[in-house]
Amino acid sequence: MYIFSHNNKEAALPSIVENEEQIIFASTQESSVISWLKDHGLHASLIEDIQSEGQSITYDEIGDSKLKIMKYLIPKEEDARLTVSYNVSILYFKKKLFILSQEPVVIERIKKTYLAHDDTRYNSAYFLYLLPDIIIDNNTSILEHIEMILETLEENIFNYNAKEDVLHHDIYYMRRTLDKLLKFSTQEKDSIRKGYDYLTEEEKKALQYEYLDLEDHIGYLINESMALLDRSEYLLNLHNGILSTRMNNAMQKLAAISLIFLPLTFIAGVYGMNFSHMPELEWKFGYALVWSIYIVIAGLIYMKLRKMEWL
Repeated sequence: MYIFSHNNKEAALPSIVENEEQIIFASTQESSVISWLKDHGLHASLIEDIQSEGQSITYDEIGDSKLKIMKYLIPKEEDARLTVSYNVSILYFKKKLFILSQEPVVIERIKKTYLAHDDTRYNSAYFLYLLPDIIIDNNTSILEHIEMILETLEENIFNYNAKEDVLHHDIYYMRRTLDKLLKFSTQEKDSIRKGYDYLTEEEKKALQYEYLDLEDHIGYLINESMALLDRSEYLLNLHNGILSTRMNNAMQKLAAISLIFLPLTFIAGVYGMNFSHMPELEWKFGYALVWSIYIVIAGLIYMKLRKMEWL
């Protein structure tokens, strides 16, 4: 658990202090924090939402408490194309801002990004903008990483370096991540708009440009996620089309070779029949004649196939 005062980011404070403005980063498993919230009268439904990882993205205000729940995506260590999502609860209650998640890595990342901000403003409206902005920026970085992978896949496809099983594996994983981003971003857009509607007129005026910027970022995530989903499907279809074209070319060459040898096989079959009276068999130049016919027929068919670009 990390506790800071709003005007002191240099070091974590030792404990929660009554009636003092503080910023608290903690795990939802931190019993002291949950006990403090219960003892100070936080509504039971909000505590349940905070502790439930299955809780969807939402924004609620009950009494003097304001709760925003968002999804924070982290790439998996074994494969960066797959991500795991964790709930982040942003709670403003009793002059204190709580940032809570069950995953310590998420808390560490958000804390680090928050401490890098120079803005000293401290009010619930501002923090209910700032923390979502940090989470959305993180999700945007994942989206940009997926876009880079897709660009590499596209180059491999055009250079015929893409292995079919690997390509299908990559696209499947990336589409799962993009589906998450699209779903969460759509929900977050509604949640942020709801949070903005709860602001007072004075707060709306003070933060109108920040929220406009936040909406732009959400809109970018939604549009780019949809675009990359379409692009991944296009690349898969493109790869399958290239494979189909290569297969068709191979079959075309095999058909062309078969076409050359088909009449030759017919002639060979005729002269392979066991009839007594076949004058060409007794003729001195019969063998040379058959070979001449072979060469002429094969040459004419080959020239025709070359003209048709089958060979």
